[in-house]
Amino acid sequence: MAGPREPGKEPMGPFWHKMLIVMCVGCILLFSFFTLMDMANVMTRGKARCSNPIQELNSQQFSKASIPPKDDETCVARTQHLLYRKDPQRFTASAELDAAWKRYGELHRACSFQKNLTHVFLHEREMKAHDDCNYLIMVEGAFGLGNHFLSLISAFTYALATDRVFLIDSRSLFAKLLCDPFPGSSWLLPVDFPYEEVATAPAFIHAIGSEFRDVDLLCLHLEHIQSWGDSQFFCDQNQLFLMDVQWLGWLSNQYFVTRLLMIPSLWERLHPIFPSTEDQVFFHLSHRLLLPHNDIWARILREYWSYISGSRTRVGLQIRLHGRNDPGAFDEEVLERILQCLHSEKVLPELVEKENIEALSGFFLKRREGELTSADIAVLVASLQIRFYESLRDSYGALPNAESAMIRFHTVSHLGRQDYTVQQAQIAFVEMWLLSFSDVLLTSPYSTFGYIPQAIGGLKPIILNIQGGNITANGPQACFRGQSMEPCTHFPQDLACRGSNETAGHSNWIQNHIKECQDKEGGLQLVDHAEDPSSAHLRE
Repeated sequence: MAGPREPGKEPMGPFWHKMLIVMCVGCILLFSFFTLMDMANVMTRGKARCSNPIQELNSQQFSKASIPPKDDETCVARTQHLLYRKDPQRFTASAELDAAWKRYGELHRACSFQKNLTHVFLHEREMKAHDDCNYLIMVEGAFGLGNHFLSLISAFTYALATDRVFLIDSRSLFAKLLCDPFPGSSWLLPVDFPYEEVATAPAFIHAIGSEFRDVDLLCLHLEHIQSWGDSQFFCDQNQLFLMDVQWLGWLSNQYFVTRLLMIPSLWERLHPIFPSTEDQVFFHLSHRLLLPHNDIWARILREYWSYISGSRTRVGLQIRLHGRNDPGAFDEEVLERILQCLHSEKVLPELVEKENIEALSGFFLKRREGELTSADIAVLVASLQIRFYESLRDSYGALPNAESAMIRFHTVSHLGRQDYTVQQAQIAFVEMWLLSFSDVLLTSPYSTFGYIPQAIGGLKPIILNIQGGNITANGPQACFRGQSMEPCTHFPQDLACRGSNETAGHSNWIQNHIKECQDKEGGLQLVDHAEDPSSAHLRE
């Protein structure tokens, strides 16, 4: 019989039992370790094959600094649009512009926040001595969307240079398309504001006749055709008088930033805000003022991810036949000239007759190994006439091309004619933004529609030589390279002004940075540097 056990001690089993237990536990741990390592390798390989396209886009094309930490829910495009640029750092504004924008924002809030502007306009205009705020109201005319945006940027540039609070009609097309650019305040006037009183206010000629005495409201008529009195707005001596006019209406269909910079007093205010970026005024201001509402931005993204993303090269093609009774017509000779341009500028490879069998045999392996994208080139065609899109798509679908490239064509709309409705404006705005994402952009001459995407995207376009009604395949060159990303001022109002205050520095700047437009004789355009100043056609 065994003796009594000592308190606190358990009987000890044989030694080999303990060794067996240790070995079993060790095997289980080693098995678990190698299983986990294998799973990690499988997951890594899986991620390499099935990477998230958005993560891939961010890692390949954009620096982390370009990705906003948080979306602005009131205007998602404000923080997201840089994600769709291959070179987001180029979109960085100068410190001078950022400072000017901040100062303007403070002025805008001080003069509009929690103010009843209807009451200010109707009852406090004669009390201007008690209010240091001056206002500029955008009056919307019956023009196309491109003209609207050109006028908007021009009017705001003038407001920025003259310390005026920039306001728009809350019933207008702008209010239906654009985000409010001033968080913490608004650029929308009240619904009950007496807009008609602004639109029918005395013109500039009446203020000149009265020598600006007791003038607190004027409406500037700065369309392409102007009276002598309206054109006097561009004379420097009259800008001093305008400082005492509290309320200005701005009605225009033109891009007048070029002309504003030729006014000495305004140049002195604006030039320091855009140092060494003479051809980027519209470019930088559009990213603050021409941002689409969230519902329009959502449409832009759906079109982009469905039809444009995943390509190595993005091509924008904007076709509008100016100089004809029907700018939305189809012309076989115009199509031929567009193809000539696409091939001569090496935007698209030329069509050939014989298939490259070796290239066809390699498509599957290259795609399986991840060397091929969904398309080599994605082409967005923006035209009122669908036959241009169909002809290009069918040609490149039916015939081989010299590089065996996979080319995808897409169009957002084909409305046939311009009808100036809100719905058509929304679609046009979507097309403008999508075109601005292009790596290569081809535009139509004299087209205000085409000016907008080139300026938003910061692109010097290839300009198609398709204006007028007598287009032949054997005519002048099919297209030419644009000299600037800035829009053309079609009708700059070349006039003689009394007592010009132009300095030698300003005169030299004009000679170096303003040049005649390539697509409009007599028009003026801001350029980075004019190669031939003598051809600028500048006369005060």
